[in-house]
Amino acid sequence: MDPVLGFTLLLAVIAGFGLLMWRRGKRVTGGQGRPPAAGTPALSIACISGPLAGRQFNFTTTWLRLGRERDNEIVIDSPLVSRHHALVNVTPAGVALRDLESTNGTWVNGRRILEQSLDENSSFQIGPCVFALVGLGRTAPPIQPPQPPISHPLPSISLSMARSVEIGSYDQLDLVGEGGAAYVYKMRHRRTGELAALKILKESADPYFKQRFAEEGQIGLKLSHPHIVEVYGTGEANGIHYILMEYLAGQSLRDRFGRPIDLNELIAIVAQIGSALDYAHSQGVFHRDIKPENILFTDQGTAKLGDFGIARLTGVRRYTSEGMIIGTPEYMSFEQAKGMELDGRSDQYSLAIVMYEMLAGRPPFTAANPLAVVEKHLSEEPVPVRRLNPRVPEQVERTIMRSLNKDRNRRYTTMADMAGALGYRAPTGAVAAAPPPSVRARLVHTDSGRVWMLDRPMELGREMVDHPLVSRRHARIQPNGRTYVIEDLGSVNGTYVEGRRITAPTVLSPGARIHLGPAVAFQFLVEEKPRDGRLN
Repeated sequence: MDPVLGFTLLLAVIAGFGLLMWRRGKRVTGGQGRPPAAGTPALSIACISGPLAGRQFNFTTTWLRLGRERDNEIVIDSPLVSRHHALVNVTPAGVALRDLESTNGTWVNGRRILEQSLDENSSFQIGPCVFALVGLGRTAPPIQPPQPPISHPLPSISLSMARSVEIGSYDQLDLVGEGGAAYVYKMRHRRTGELAALKILKESADPYFKQRFAEEGQIGLKLSHPHIVEVYGTGEANGIHYILMEYLAGQSLRDRFGRPIDLNELIAIVAQIGSALDYAHSQGVFHRDIKPENILFTDQGTAKLGDFGIARLTGVRRYTSEGMIIGTPEYMSFEQAKGMELDGRSDQYSLAIVMYEMLAGRPPFTAANPLAVVEKHLSEEPVPVRRLNPRVPEQVERTIMRSLNKDRNRRYTTMADMAGALGYRAPTGAVAAAPPPSVRARLVHTDSGRVWMLDRPMELGREMVDHPLVSRRHARIQPNGRTYVIEDLGSVNGTYVEGRRITAPTVLSPGARIHLGPAVAFQFLVEEKPRDGRLN
């Protein structure tokens, strides 16, 4: 062989081997195979617990993103981790950890955060991994025992401040409840003597509750059903946000735990809450936090569903495709745990968990760590309830286990179907509560000014506007009590409400702009005073 050619081949082999090792080192160290560029932070992220334990990740820019997708700087291959989960950003003001609206949250000291400043050796948890911020060349801090989640943050609105809130013609009476997010007061109308409940948001509430508090009130105003807690109005007084709602003298379902269980009574409760959920789903609302604390009772024993604090209203802005709030881990559905798009069958799964717990004495999935509970929803099958309580009828067990199927297509189509499978029959002579009278509403073409009254279901299509971008059967508007619901009928160019293409039946708000395709525009108008007259 020519000596020059041989020497050249040897150099090529050495260079190729060196390149292979460099790439391998980069892949193994998550960025340590190359030195940080000039001006990048002299910091790294060290994994101190979990599948990536012992690895450190250098900053090659001023930020590092963590998530399940391969385009993240730190890749965590776990179903508990969202595709783009969190971001660590270094600025002149310091280091900030920001959750990217993940499904299962970013946790610091046992508390879910939206954004948190980090000091050197600060630790945080994402899915199965615990990380710490460390200086370059320094060792990671020792693993600290995990701290339990904080369920009740310390209040920052004092009782005296809460008592200063004045609502129209109501007098504030007793403090009847307090949680991590809000105080609840009993109120009495000065003229009629009617009682109400005033929910006051704490400034220290979890950021997710703050974000959803106003939506809770607005969703409550849209819903009118005999088994849903009625919302009278919402507002702000002295910078303090509140919701005024129906007062219920009875206890919650949680308060009934530990007592002997009347199976027929429990089935009736499930049927009542199921009818509330079927109605809410027809309005495009999914509750997402069904649990014993949110099932309340009147002093006559009627069950009512409350706390739509994290409910999802179809057609509204959604921050990421991975979802927002996971709800309460023990009662969340498989779809919530997986970060899937939700429908009414998600609430069915959660209500089945409530029934399971009432009959078996515990939820189907429990663990000390909330993320471990989420993992069980994803990977484990529930123990059949009759193994824990043999007195449960086989028919009831079959219904519960079907509703807990991880394939939602195998669950019941509606909550009424589930109640029927449990053996529920409405009392003889019972009359279903009639919906409130429909409000008068109209649809106005924004260009021509032509008006269509919406006093019955109405299809929107090409006959109305004679436009090539509008399908012959494009969309339908359906009156439903006090609300109107619009749905797309499989049109070619889509139906848009307030600029967002709808994919499911969507409740229309007064004044909403509707587009058939990208061009033809209407406005939805309601001839009714705002439903908050009871505040004065």
